[in-house]
This record gives sequence, structure tokens and C-alpha cells, in this order.
Amino acid sequence: MYKLVILLAASFLCCQSPYVQKGTENVVLFDTVANDSFEIRIDNYRQRDVKGSYDTIIFYFDASLKAGNYLRKFFNDSVHSNTLLVGIAHFGNYREKRRRDLMADNNHMNHLLDSGIVPYIQAHYGWADERIIVGHSFGGLWVYRDFFAADTLFTTFIAVSPSLWVEGTLMPSEYAKRRGKENLRTLYMYWGGGEEFNYVKGACHRAKKEIDADSMLRVKIPMRELKGETHNTTLTPAMESFFGR
Repeated sequence: MYKLVILLAASFLCCQSPYVQKGTENVVLFDTVANDSFEIRIDNYRQRDVKGSYDTIIFYFDASLKAGNYLRKFFNDSVHSNTLLVGIAHFGNYREKRRRDLMADNNHMNHLLDSGIVPYIQAHYGWADERIIVGHSFGGLWVYRDFFAADTLFTTFIAVSPSLWVEGTLMPSEYAKRRGKENLRTLYMYWGGGEEFNYVKGACHRAKKEIDADSMLRVKIPMRELKGETHNTTLTPAMESFFGR
């Protein structure tokens, strides 16, 4: 009997690993504030100690859409091994108006991040000093708004073809809070030169003009118009521009 217990204990210990396996994990998290479930896709490029740290963690929206598929392909071909990718996707019917991006209230997504995604990542994978958030279209609008908010989860923000026209006013409600205060984080904005008909180009131009004209807004927002690109083609040159920095 004692031999059997010892053998079982040894077998159990052998099956336990202090390392997170290299590969992909899909986790479904329910958020009480958003009252919705989200599928979180985690791509780990290195087998490592659970309590170890990564150089970079890249968060991105639309993990279940074409934009998410493209970003994963780009990152798979480009990032180094000490990087963790965290994709956020709706588990249900993303085609419901504005539902897939949760743009109605930034606080919903912030709650999901703070109470669900971040604790899970920290407990099972580790953390990083550099934390990047990438958003395209409505996801880019979320990134833009979050940059001006008081949230300090991310260190770098990348908004590609952000739908700033949705706001009605170019500046988010948090804009006034940032005037006169130093912001050490950086927002990178990209949009296509061919995005006239979806109002993205015009809205980004007006935002740039207002930001440049406000001497009290001490923020770092490098902006670039991608010549000849449209709403569906901006991700490639935007990512190449940023990660080739």
C-alpha cells in the first residue's frame, strides 16, 4: 500500500511542470459588468517559469476576426521569443451592432482587463514592463480613448484607422484631465490615405490639428498617414512601421 502511495505521488510530481508550455491557449472569461463572455487567445512563444517575466506583452482586439488573424500572422513572423500575445474576442454573436468592440463604455473593457484578463495572465504566465495595446477601427477608437484616460495598464498604445468620427466630438471626455499634465506613455496613430469615404482620414486630420494646437496637452502622439492605404489594408504597413522602429 505504501509503495502504491509513493508511486502515485511520484507520478503526480512528474506530471507537474513549473513551466508554461509554448503554444496557444484559449480561455473563456465572463465579465459581470459587461454581462458578457469573452474568448481570450494567448500565444506563448517560449516555455518558461510561471513567475518569470516577458520582455513584452501585446494585447489586441478582434482576435476572432480578419484583423486578429492578420495580427497573429504578423506577430508569429516578427516577434522574438520572449513575447506573449493576448487576443480579446467576443465568445458570442460579434455581429450585433458595436457589441464586438464594446465601444459603448470603455469602463466595461477596463473592468474585463483589470478583474479577468490581467489576473489570469499574471497568475499563469507572468508580466512585462512593456505592455502594448493594438486596436483597429472601433478597437482603435478604444485605444485612443484609453490613452487619454487615467488607466496605466498599458505603456504603449497603437491605434490603426481609429473610428474617431463616432465620438461626435474629436476629443474624448477624459481629454481635459490630461491638459497640463505630463504623460510618459505614447500613442501611435496610423490611418490610410484612401480613407476619405469612411470619415477616418478627415477625423484623424482634425484630431492632429487640435492636438498640435494645444500647448497645454503634454502628450506624445506620433501620427502617420499611410499613402494609398484603405481601411482594410492599413494594418500591414502600420505594424511594419512600428515594430521596425
